[in-house]
Amino acid sequence: MFRQLMMLFLSASNYAQAFSFYSRKIFRAGEARIRTFLSANYIERKIPLVSSPRSFPSDNNEISTKQQPPTFANRALLISSFTDGVAPAAAPAQQFLKTSLISTLANDALEQVEDVVESSAVQSPCCGPDMEAVAVMEELQDALLDLNQSERAAESTAELVSNKGDLLEDILQHVSASYGIVSDADDADARSVRSRASSASDADDDHSASDTAATAAPPVTVRLLYIPTAMYALRADSTSTPGKQRQRARYDGKQRRKQVEELLYDMLNEHTTGTATTLDTASDPASSTNNDSSAAASVNVNILAVTLDLDDGSIKQPVGSDDPDDFPKDGEEALTDWSPHMIYVEGGNTFWLHHCMTKGGWADKIVAACSGPSGAVYCGKSAGAIIAGKHVETATWKQMDDPSVVPGMEEYEDWAGVSGLSLCGDLSIFPHMASKWEDLVEEKQKDIDDSAVLLTDWDVCCISGDTKEATFIGIESSTNPEVTGTTSSVTDGGSANTDLVRA
Repeated sequence: MFRQLMMLFLSASNYAQAFSFYSRKIFRAGEARIRTFLSANYIERKIPLVSSPRSFPSDNNEISTKQQPPTFANRALLISSFTDGVAPAAAPAQQFLKTSLISTLANDALEQVEDVVESSAVQSPCCGPDMEAVAVMEELQDALLDLNQSERAAESTAELVSNKGDLLEDILQHVSASYGIVSDADDADARSVRSRASSASDADDDHSASDTAATAAPPVTVRLLYIPTAMYALRADSTSTPGKQRQRARYDGKQRRKQVEELLYDMLNEHTTGTATTLDTASDPASSTNNDSSAAASVNVNILAVTLDLDDGSIKQPVGSDDPDDFPKDGEEALTDWSPHMIYVEGGNTFWLHHCMTKGGWADKIVAACSGPSGAVYCGKSAGAIIAGKHVETATWKQMDDPSVVPGMEEYEDWAGVSGLSLCGDLSIFPHMASKWEDLVEEKQKDIDDSAVLLTDWDVCCISGDTKEATFIGIESSTNPEVTGTTSSVTDGGSANTDLVRA
């Protein structure tokens, strides 16, 4: 008995020592990562985007013979890891996301206000358009022009945010003011009152839209569409039942979505003058109400978020409002009439994601939702990044995703030449790049006819559709993001350049 107790004691002691050792090891690793981010020397490299006509498989996973015209994402972030690539406050990718999202919000607001101006002019041709709406429209136009010019002139994303923080705050103020205009657009009496008040005022007494917004200041609303479908693929090697696997995947997806929501709140609250909004206060209007008249112009942020499963088109887990009318009823409405400002496509099994996207006919809807000045910011992580590229074949290189989940496409060879969304032109994406994959990548990249972007967990490929540029962001001490193969681009003079591009 004594011997058994001694053995138990020694076992517990050894376990405690081992736990202590690994705890110190984990802590030191985490501490090293924190130091890396604090002292990180981020690098940025831009190349022009080119695109050939795209084709996406039909519902039987065969390449469609009907090619679509090339379409770039309005703005996109293609990442290996959200935690390492975007979440660190010092990451330029986070600044790119911030300016892209604010630009999308402003363009969306501008389109709605322009409709109000046009409608008011038609309904009252004698009095002319709603002058308050005109003022907001002009302020949004001027602010967007300033932001676009600043983006082109800035040497880096971090420099842009550092120099134009006040501009971003002004834009959010204008967006908030536009909501008041649009919400009153159907109220003819309210427009009439504003019109009479404007006519009676002295011509030199120019009330700006910002002054009017100070009395209302509706919260700036961000619509987030989260797509975790790639996570929902069943694993044949799992000891859990399919039901348990799905339950776990839904829980993990919910937690990951919450991280994205928290980041968006933190980012936008840096450029608002109101009380900082959080996930806890967003759904409680009373908690964000400020009765202090000196803070009447404050602007708060609210995020409406839903989860879309491309497998069945269902919408789940709505947050941000108690009104069900604020959310889409199904996936098609989520990608069209709901007009999301950001679409986040989670990582997981690329083949399952592609299969669900194909059988549901989601590809064109996602591309359309992410295109144009007010198109949603596309954020694709791992599988979500691969699917945004020209080819999904890069998912076969490491052979970590299981293709057997897709009927009729069970072998890796079946995915040769299969197309992605081509949101980044002729670039294909290879996430989670590491030195151990260098020889493999060198061999495999010969199988695709265009360039492959190699992203470590710290690297991000940022797409700007308006300027047709890809910006590669990485930490200088890590494996730098690379573009393998040859990239053909057209210069201003019209001649073609073929270069090996390294970020």
